[in-house]
Amino acid sequence: MRHDFGRSRRLSPLHLGLASTLALTLTGLAGCGYNLPLLARPDATAAPQAVAARPVKDTSLHGQLAEARERAALLPPDSYWPYHIATLCVAIDSLDAAQAALNQSLAHDPGYSPALALVSKLDYAAGRHDDAIAVLESARMAAQRNAKDLAPELLAGLALHYDAAGRPADAREALAAVPASEHRAADAAAAAIALRHADRVTGAGLAKSAVHDSPNSAACQNNAGIARLQAGDVKAARKAFLKAIELDPKLAGPYYNLAILEKYYTLDDAAALSWFAQYRALSNDDPDGLAQVLGQGEQRDLAEGSKP
Repeated sequence: MRHDFGRSRRLSPLHLGLASTLALTLTGLAGCGYNLPLLARPDATAAPQAVAARPVKDTSLHGQLAEARERAALLPPDSYWPYHIATLCVAIDSLDAAQAALNQSLAHDPGYSPALALVSKLDYAAGRHDDAIAVLESARMAAQRNAKDLAPELLAGLALHYDAAGRPADAREALAAVPASEHRAADAAAAAIALRHADRVTGAGLAKSAVHDSPNSAACQNNAGIARLQAGDVKAARKAFLKAIELDPKLAGPYYNLAILEKYYTLDDAAALSWFAQYRALSNDDPDGLAQVLGQGEQRDLAEGSKP
């Protein structure tokens, strides 16, 4: 199954929380408190035809990207504009350009949390866990030298990378470093890790808490769906996966998990194929080998001893 931070094996990576955790991170940090310069307003005394002749602003993603690059070129170097450019590049699936912009952002300020969060998210999706660990630990040490703590969302992301890299003790340590007062930032990651290791009681409780704190997080809804499916509540699981898709149609995990639900719990191959096709439009990862299973029409029980 797939847990989403963004990616993940049997009932498998029901794509747990990193995609989710970082989705929360990016949502929380997107504004960053920057005051953008106001655009000049049309002169109210200008002739109607003159106003009408002015070009219409391009509000498409490519138009926003072009404007962001123009502004970045005119302003003193900082971390925000390259980061903002990176978010727009991700939105249009220009990942190489996004990475280059993030490198610029972090070159200006290696501790800039929004850029670190996006780097962590992209690295998780690409399976570059060791790379992300190196970047986040470097930022963590730099923060400690200044008597500061790494942002709770980044510690949660670090825990997910450690867990995916097969270092559960380090994952637990990173989660333990999140202050108790900031538990909301870590619940989704902790739930994802617990579910991945088949700790269903702990995972279900954490997933429920994460949804309560962040009901509009697609990743948290996805993890809640995993917990409900593991508990045998197919109806509630389907509802949670569908809610995750409603909140973020580009999050791949819920589609994969719905394919698993239909294939192995309701035995509806047609529905499973439909969900898997929608998943394939978003991701090529196939932790449970569904492509082969659905293509051959095999029956296979993934629930026993599975790992979210």
